[in-house]
Formats: sequence, structure tokens, C-alpha cells
Amino acid sequence: MKLIRVIRQRDYRHYCVAILSCTFLLGCGDGSTKQATSAAPPVTAASAPAVAAPANAVTVTTNSPGPIAASVGGNTSVTVTFDTTDGQPATSLAVTTGLSSLPDGWSTMTPSFACPSVSNGNGCQLSLRYMPVAAATSQVLTLGFAYIDSSGAQRMGTVDLTFSATLANTAVATVTPTGTIQALVGTTNPVGVSFATSDGTPATNLNIASGLSSLPPGWSVDTSSLPCASLTTGTSCQLGLSYAPTAARPSSTLTLGYSYTNNAGQAEAGTVNIPYIAMAPSTVVATPTPAGPVSAFVGANALVTVAFNSSDGSTDTNLRITSALPVGWSQVSSTLPCAAVVANGACTLALTYTPTVTTASSNLVLQYAYTDNSGQPQTSSLTIAYSANSHFAFISNVFANTVSQCEVGVAGQLVDCTPQTSSLFSLPTGMNISSGRLYVTGNPSGTVNKCSLDSTGLSGCTSTGNGMSSPIGLAIKGSTAYVSDQASGTIFQCSIDLTGDLTGCTGLPVSGGFIGQVAVNGSTLYVFPVNQTSILRCAIGASGLVSACVTDSAPAILDAVVFNGAFAYATTANNTVLQCRVDNSTGMLTGCVDSGAGAIFNQPIAMTIFGGFAYVVNRGNNTVTQCTVGANGGLSNCVDSGANGLNSPFGIALQ
Repeated sequence: MKLIRVIRQRDYRHYCVAILSCTFLLGCGDGSTKQATSAAPPVTAASAPAVAAPANAVTVTTNSPGPIAASVGGNTSVTVTFDTTDGQPATSLAVTTGLSSLPDGWSTMTPSFACPSVSNGNGCQLSLRYMPVAAATSQVLTLGFAYIDSSGAQRMGTVDLTFSATLANTAVATVTPTGTIQALVGTTNPVGVSFATSDGTPATNLNIASGLSSLPPGWSVDTSSLPCASLTTGTSCQLGLSYAPTAARPSSTLTLGYSYTNNAGQAEAGTVNIPYIAMAPSTVVATPTPAGPVSAFVGANALVTVAFNSSDGSTDTNLRITSALPVGWSQVSSTLPCAAVVANGACTLALTYTPTVTTASSNLVLQYAYTDNSGQPQTSSLTIAYSANSHFAFISNVFANTVSQCEVGVAGQLVDCTPQTSSLFSLPTGMNISSGRLYVTGNPSGTVNKCSLDSTGLSGCTSTGNGMSSPIGLAIKGSTAYVSDQASGTIFQCSIDLTGDLTGCTGLPVSGGFIGQVAVNGSTLYVFPVNQTSILRCAIGASGLVSACVTDSAPAILDAVVFNGAFAYATTANNTVLQCRVDNSTGMLTGCVDSGAGAIFNQPIAMTIFGGFAYVVNRGNNTVTQCTVGANGGLSNCVDSGANGLNSPFGIALQ
């Protein structure tokens, strides 16, 4: 007898749950065992391990283990026996639900069932019969029952009987392995198909009717015992296939048709579907960020992060780098070697490129090895194009009518200075760089020269701007250029178009005398009158228009001012550089003191700050002084920058 576990039992004081694995119930009415008559042989009961139930609970056993699987036209008797767990009697047991509306095919000898007393072996049994007339998928017959336990408490429970019906004597094909055949390209995968009858009675003359003569690519027959003259159960009727794909293939289905004669002598047919897919061995793909060529300036650095991911989301293993890095490249951080590589971006390598010399376009070939998802060792590589360019310093030589182009070394020094010539350079003075272009004012040519800048320096200079007679200084804010016209004391305000040309220049007189360099900081334009201890401070409106110029006193005659954070630096006629604070609300220069360098300069005429260094142009001795800008803004460690070949230098700009 199999123990049928009651899945729910309830009384009015507490609720108790156990697990039921019953398949089918049979009948008991008056306490005596009722045997349903049937032409079919009686089903042999099989015992199953009992599940512990609460004290004095009613347990249920059946004469048939597992789900009830019947054949259409068959006759299956099911007997359900009620006992108690502790041998003490329970009373007034009655089936309360389920008997009055049995599913199709089910019947009982009595429409109701009750036992006055229930204890072990006292014969409280319910007899049922299942005679399906049509095939049915798995369903559940649930019977509810109630009883009074030995303490007098009312309890309730349910019994679930799982059942199904199949057509009599069908030949059933079983595929091994089950599920979709997932094959890797280059591997061989055995697939077995076994044929047996559904009810164990013989079928005859089974053979493959379709599908074998035109197998899909990669499929072949290894072994076969077909045609089978007779088959029942077991594995004697088998077809051995193998799937060895040579190329990836999306999800597909191999369908085989078969024919046989059932035990009634009727010709029948069936099909077996074998879903399959062919996958190429996964690859590990390396993706750099940023994408594209890496370009860095000498002395600077560029960061590149490489993420390694599986191409198809499967798992590859043991990824590692197998090549060395070229000069200038180093590893910042890494999760390699990676034991597993999937598609989540967790396997990464961070590199930095810090060139010390100019480098033409080159390639970093990062080689790596791993084991793919089929267990095969693989290698691959990532190529990163890179180059290193020098920063350039441009210095105008007034009397030579040239612009010196110098490379900026790793330590900030100016080296390899060469004069750049152009028929447009006529007494070049002020300089400014914006949007990859160098602007050079020409006095007294009355023009502004615009030159293109690239990795090799300046080229393609043209004249631009209008209405000026003696431009000397130039400052840029956004798409507006401010050009100081020395002799007229006028500031010309010009728009910068998409090609970099200065257009629509209009003049605004700001001084009755000569003016020199100009500078912009925030919304303030600064103009420096020649040989005067004053500064013209002008407001710049939202549209870029200059207005409301006021005159501030200066601690000395100033030739040029540059701004760096909260500080302004001014070159003076006293061969010094002043360090001033900038009032955020008014733009006034206040608290001006010596920058810390002292009077070491020789007619300092222009200045710029770049890469943590201050570069001061000395017109008196044709040199450029290089100073370190400290955290407090002071200048120190001032040395000759190394720029050579200068001739009356006037302006300077770096990129």
C-alpha cells in the first residue's frame, strides 16, 4: 500500500499542512473494503515512505503508486484507504467534496462515502474506477474529507489524484539527450532516439518513414536497429544519430516521421521533433575606450580602458595578456588574468600613454590568450593607433617679420625653435590661439593674420579683419575678438565666423592716447595705455559688446596681463612681474605684489601661463624666461626657457 500524504488538514483551532503525493483514490462506504469489478487485472500496490503527520491525523494510502496513467478503453481500479497515524480512532469521517462531480471517465459505486470510525486496518476504504474514453493531459481529481480526531476536534483534509489518459498502443519516441541539442561548431554530438509502446503491449513493423533521406547539414546516422519487427518497452528499437556542425546555425528542428502497426492491426504514424542549434565557439572581444586613435602631447598622458567581453554571452576562461607594452605605455590597473569572461564588462585593463618624445603614428598591438567555451585555447589581439605630438610655443619677432615656432619639452623647456615666415607677417606683435588657429596682429600693416595649427605647427596664414590701422594686441572671448588699435586708441570688436575669419569689425574709442596690449577675464576687458600707470577696465555685455570703460590706477607701467585662476600677472617696465588678486565683483586688480621672481627680467613685454609654467618674453635680451607657478600663485625656479633665434620678441602663445 502506498501512503497518500494529506496536503491540507484543518480544525477550528489550528491549521496543519503536510505534503500529498497521492495519485488516485478508491472507495469505501460502510467501513468494509469494496472491490470494484473489472476485466483488467488488479493493480499491485506499492509502498512509499510515509511522511510524518500530526498526532491522531487521518492518513491516506492507495493501491497504485505515482500518477494514474490509463489507456483509452482501459479499466483502472483505485482503492483509497483511510487510517490514523497513532492507531487511536478518529470518527465521523466523510468525503465532503469531489464525489458528486467526478471528471469524465471516473466513477464510484456510491455517490457518497462515510466511515463512522477510522483506525489502522479497520477497513475504511473508498473504491473508484477510471475508464477514459478519450485522451487527456495530466489533470488532478481533488477529494475533500472531514473527520473528528480523538480529542473531539473537527478536522478537514484533501486528497489530490493526478491522472492522464493516452490512446491505446501508441509508439512513443524518446530523444536522448532531452531538450535542444546545443552543439559547438567542430564538435560531434551523439543523439539517440528510442521507440517503445505507450502501454507495454506489442506494436509491429516500426520504421522511419521520412526525414532520414535528406538530413540537414551536420546530421548523420551512426547506428540503427530499424525496421523493428516488434517493439514493446525498453531500448531494443533504437536509432543512433550524431550532429557535427561545421558552421553556426540558428535554432532549427529535425523532424523524423515513423510508421508502425498497433496491436489492433491498424497502421499508425507519428513524428519526433529534435530541436537543435549550432553555435560557433565564442570569442573574446577587446573594446578600447575612447575608441579611435590615441593622441597625446609630449609630457601629458592619455588614459585608455580596455574591456574584454564574450562575443555571444557564453563563458570563456583564463584570459591573460601575452605581449609587452611599447615605450610610453604603462598599466594603471587591471582585473587580469580573468578566470571567467562573460558579457558584463567586468574584465578590464586600464592603460596610460605618457610620451616623452614626439612619436609618429604607431600601433600598440595588445595580444591576449584565453580558453573558449568549447575548451579550446584561443589567441587574439587589439590594435590601438597612437601618436605623440609636441606642444608648440609661438613667439612673434617684430623686426625679423617672423614667428618663431618652438617645441615644448617634457620639462616645459622651449626647444628646436625655427622661424616661420609669411609674406603677411609685417612687424608681428600680439598673439592669441583659439579653436586651432593662431592670430597674429601686424603693426603697421593694419591687418590680423590667421594661421592654421596642426600637429606640425602653423601653416596657411591669411589676412582677416577690417578697419584697423595699427593693430597691436588681440584678446578673444567666445566668438568675439577684441583688437587694440595702437595709434587710434580704439578697440575693434569683431565676430569670429565658422572659418575663423574676423568679420563685422566695429571700433570703440577708449583712450585719447596710444594703447598697447589687451586681455579678457570673465566679463571684463582690460586695455593698457602705453607708458601710463593706469588700466582701462571695460564691461563686456551678454552679446559681447564693450561698454562702460573706467580707468583704474596701476602700481607701475604695465605692458601685458595674463590671468590664472584667482590671480593676474602683469609685466612691468621695472623688469618685474606683479602678482595681483582679481576682485570677482568688479574685475579690479588689487593687492599687487612682486610675484616672487624679483627683478630678473629684461624689458618683459608679454607673458603667458601654460602647463604649470609662466613664460615671460624679454624684449631686451631676446629670451623667454620659464618660471614654475606655485600653489600660492607665486613664481619660482625661473630659468632661461632655451628658446633661441629670437629677434625683438613681442608676443607669445602656446598650444
